Amino acid sequence: PLYYYFDGNEFIFASEVRVIKKIKNLKIDKFSLMQFFEYGYIIDNSIFENVFKLPPAHFLEFDLEKKEIKISNYWKIESYFKISNKKEEEIIDELEEILIDSFKLRMVSDVEVGVFLSGGVDSSLVASILQKHYGNINTFTIGFRENRYDESKYAKEVASHIGTNHFSEILEVDKAREILKNFVKIYDEPFGDSSGIPTYLVSQIAKKNGVKVVLSADGGDELFCGYERYWFCENIINKFSKLPFKRGFNSLLHFFTPLFLRIPIRNMEHKLGFLSNILTSSSYQEMYETIIKSYRDDIKELLNISPKFIKKNYFEFGKKFDIKQAMMLWDFYNYLPNDILVKVDRATMYNSIEGREPFLDNKIIEYSATIPFELKYKNKESKYILKKILEKYLPKELIYRKKMGFGIPMIEWFKKDLLDMFEEYFKEDDEIVNMQFVKEKLDEFKNGKYVNINKLWFVLVYKMWKREYL
Repeated sequence: PLYYYFDGNEFIFASEVRVIKKIKNLKIDKFSLMQFFEYGYIIDNSIFENVFKLPPAHFLEFDLEKKEIKISNYWKIESYFKISNKKEEEIIDELEEILIDSFKLRMVSDVEVGVFLSGGVDSSLVASILQKHYGNINTFTIGFRENRYDESKYAKEVASHIGTNHFSEILEVDKAREILKNFVKIYDEPFGDSSGIPTYLVSQIAKKNGVKVVLSADGGDELFCGYERYWFCENIINKFSKLPFKRGFNSLLHFFTPLFLRIPIRNMEHKLGFLSNILTSSSYQEMYETIIKSYRDDIKELLNISPKFIKKNYFEFGKKFDIKQAMMLWDFYNYLPNDILVKVDRATMYNSIEGREPFLDNKIIEYSATIPFELKYKNKESKYILKKILEKYLPKELIYRKKMGFGIPMIEWFKKDLLDMFEEYFKEDDEIVNMQFVKEKLDEFKNGKYVNINKLWFVLVYKMWKREYL
């Protein structure tokens, strides 16, 4: 990461916001805070006014005499979308060779190297290829007591099959509380991805076991169509984008809302609000952003400002190939660098180890852009082509299972053991955030009503961050 401050006169740059904060008296940027509450991360700038993030694949020139900044883009994935007409078998073999070379390149080190292994397709592919073509790989996994979140059993089976030196630990709620005390020190801007907690712990385990460099397997979902929300969102977009008189339907929806709310269906108010937002979206991209936002209806109530959408349109290019490819591009430029890579970078660096991302080798990214979309998502199978390569290393029963994602049991923990954290931080007033509204949502949560747990979690992170830095 590279942050820089520029007010027309002074120019300051650093790899962390807290360094600039030590030098300058900074104010919260309200629109950046809005992005945090909507997505759980900040896309455009930083949490502070006049402090910006240099985007990936850009360089910055500062003219010392004129005191002017020039930012240039030196690489973009769109330049490589020249779809191949090669046969499936040939593409599989070529991609495998590129993966082997790129993964092995990340092993260049004079210290011990490990791999974060979840048991999913991407991390299993990294571990399997390196164990076969490099050897003596250390793998690290985090598990949970709550079965619906626990992937450690799959990781153990993969590690056993390929023969890595495997280390695993269960993340208990008491340990999570301990990590939460340092959460905002690890991530020095408000950061809402709760999987940063297990990422910190798995980094800690690697450090304890003498590993100085770890490989994570991020990027596969954005490059090879891995997230379940892609086909879920596609279904919604296809249903509503062609609907005539959408504004009229929305007006009728609002007119009959009091009647609908009498229907005894769980989360009815939430569902009606979601439907209204879809109907009022003016583009495919707005629909996608509406679907993935945590706060949308409530942002006006929370911050007294209206929600905004991302200016750059990734869908105009992406939908030439497939609507899911458009969503992948949005995530590649927004979710991946501002959430996923921040999470791994900060968790590893806080533990004084180096995190590397083998899937983000430019050769892999550029080749992925040439692969026909039908080989990324085929027969309702996500990451189809990666799974065909993985079949050379693992039995099919370890590959073809429902994707779980790297989450934590938020509702279970905050309903009981961690509820006091909400109560402690929410009792403080705030000059920006409407805490009365937040307290009402907390009461609904405590009384068993449906509340998106991320909404409460994001406010908690913000309040913890504010107490630490301001």
